[in-house]
Amino acid sequence: MRCLVEHSGTCLSAKDIMDMLPHIGEATVYRCLASLAEDGDVKKFISEKGQGSYYQFSPCGSRETHFHLKCTSCGRLIHLDCGFMKNFEEHVLTEHGFAVDNTRTVIYGVCAECRGENKVPAQDQRSKMI
Repeated sequence: MRCLVEHSGTCLSAKDIMDMLPHIGEATVYRCLASLAEDGDVKKFISEKGQGSYYQFSPCGSRETHFHLKCTSCGRLIHLDCGFMKNFEEHVLTEHGFAVDNTRTVIYGVCAECRGENKVPAQDQRSKMI
């Protein structure tokens, strides 16, 4: 878990972790990641193309619920704790009869830091990714 805590701003694959900790076996890494994800200590994300899983330290643990923002440029995961999202969640339930599982909800886009580096508005970034 130390690797995930030290790199809490990014998502790491099991291979990334094994490269950082070559003395730990592959089966041990996968077993630990599965356990940490189940306990809510790390969040597990399936890659956009379904080619693998990525993991990120979750300082809030499994008891807190909130939405996440994931930067498609740098991979950063941002915890979104604002009242508007609670209103959004209530709207979806009331108006559409759909209960959102906000422990697994990720909104994809480009973070402010990446937009600033590239000097490209978010809308232009989106069209490049499609």
